[in-house]
Amino acid sequence: MENMQEEDLLLAQKAKKGNVQAYGELIKFHKEYLYRTAFSYVKNQDMALDVLQETTVQGLLSIHNLREPQYFKTWITRILYNCAMQMYRKSSRVIPYDQDEIPKAAGKQMQMDSGISQEEKMDLHDAVKQLDEPYRTLIVLKYFEGLTISEISTMSSKPEGTVKSDLSKAKKKLRTILKEGYIYA
Repeated sequence: MENMQEEDLLLAQKAKKGNVQAYGELIKFHKEYLYRTAFSYVKNQDMALDVLQETTVQGLLSIHNLREPQYFKTWITRILYNCAMQMYRKSSRVIPYDQDEIPKAAGKQMQMDSGISQEEKMDLHDAVKQLDEPYRTLIVLKYFEGLTISEISTMSSKPEGTVKSDLSKAKKKLRTILKEGYIYA
């Protein structure tokens, strides 16, 4: 694990200096994570690939702006987030949610798979979709992608305290949405 982080850091340093091959290796190393993250935002395989492609281009064009190479993954995730939100805004239609696509596209499922029915997972995904944008992103990054508060703070340029507070509000709204769904069921 530590060896991979050192290699990642070395590649990021080379890429920052203009080594396109090193940048390509970094993208190749993180492509599964980036695709899963893009898919979690746009809920469509083709759009997720478009977001990934745009992220790769934007990252290459701005790699010289990477301040701290050890945070390449956080930096490229922020670019991906911006590309996904830009594509989401351009798309005026609502993207249908197909539960069958998630296991194929996401690869890794949330850590909470044990003991939870498919119906409960669908309810949770539907509830997350109902959250307003900043809260939805926080939930996805923290619980679906497994980022730490510190990584989310760096990526969003917000203090850790603000991220924690917003995450708490997001969980409260999520609980409310889930309770409302069960009251009428």
